[in-house]
Amino acid sequence: GALVLFAIALLAGFVLVLGDFSFSEGRRLHVEFDNAAGLKPGADVAIAGLNVGQVQSLAFQRHDDEETGSVVSARATLRVDREHFETIRTSSNFYISRRGVLGEPYIEIVTRSFEAPTIEPGSTHEGVSPPRIDLLTAKAKDLLDALTSLFEDPDVTLAKLVQHWAS
Repeated sequence: GALVLFAIALLAGFVLVLGDFSFSEGRRLHVEFDNAAGLKPGADVAIAGLNVGQVQSLAFQRHDDEETGSVVSARATLRVDREHFETIRTSSNFYISRRGVLGEPYIEIVTRSFEAPTIEPGSTHEGVSPPRIDLLTAKAKDLLDALTSLFEDPDVTLAKLVQHWAS
């Protein structure tokens, strides 16, 4: 009987430790990113490198207003511990970051000043999307192709090339 009770307690402990359970009360807020960059529900939310919450869900968000530059985004719903929520201000920035080169993505909240008012629970904020390496590589390839074709053009002399570059 004691062995069965011990096994049940051990199983319950594993479920609580490995599951997405939290007994601390938290407040929710929403952050929209142009690119989720591999962020997943259950990822950490950190302030000053310390875990203060979790990403509860990610949703595809459609915008009908094209003035923002993007018509779709990823909306992350965050749960932040109540005791740390007052450190998040309207001027805070939300970044998708990684711990180490191969680490899992998480959200880092950076507050530079306590001058701005605190955010309201349930409010929506704009996040800072990480740089897209695939887009940077594609643009670098286009630039190299243009330079290669310029150097291979027999009508362009080195003097003309330097003169155009200087202008």
